[in-house]
Amino acid sequence: MNTDHAIDGIKDAFDALTFAHPSGEEARLPLPGLYPLFNTRGAYCTLPLLFDPARTHYIYSETLFYDKASQTSHLWSPQDPGVSRAQAVDRGSLVICVKGLCRSEHTAAWAVYFGPGSELNECGVLHRADGDPPLNGMRAEAEALCRALHIISSAGRESPLLCDVIWVAITTDSSYIVSAMVEPKKPTNEYPLIEHTILSELRARVEDIESHAHNGNGVHVRFWHVSRKESGEARKLVGEALDVLNS
Repeated sequence: MNTDHAIDGIKDAFDALTFAHPSGEEARLPLPGLYPLFNTRGAYCTLPLLFDPARTHYIYSETLFYDKASQTSHLWSPQDPGVSRAQAVDRGSLVICVKGLCRSEHTAAWAVYFGPGSELNECGVLHRADGDPPLNGMRAEAEALCRALHIISSAGRESPLLCDVIWVAITTDSSYIVSAMVEPKKPTNEYPLIEHTILSELRARVEDIESHAHNGNGVHVRFWHVSRKESGEARKLVGEALDVLNS
């Protein structure tokens, strides 16, 4: 299954639709490239959707601003050359990178990365328990996403982390994870039941977060597919967890 092509197909399908709010008004998007929350039937979309920087002027490496005070990363809009990054920061955005790596069928590691040296960064190791299926890269990536969603859902709307945030961009270099989050699939040989179960549970957690945002009590979640290079710092964090395990 070519998940990169699947993501492109999802983007094209969304672009072909005319989105509308249930009130009959056009959906208002917080930023270009954020796919709307309402489908053509005026029903609230329960699927976590994509942030697609290709439909904006944003470039990943040039568009992130790390706030040392809050120790979090945000988007900024480099439109006015006379405006500094600090002045152009979109405080309504929060960017979190997730990454998982599998060393063997018995050991894997995960990381949630907020920015360089951030005290909010987390990483850890997964061990295969007796009777469990072998660990793999998907399980490690899913654990990283699970930890990020837990941070978002448990922080609370009034917490220092989320008090000014409208939406969270979860970045990952795993096209498999992004595709599974934005387009539910049935179990197949390429998408076995165990993976389907794990990813369906994660999708349900995102939908729960989205439902609170829809009611004005939470933040929206969007998935941002990035390159391996762009997730390099999160990858290093995963490596640190594995190094500690082997030390």
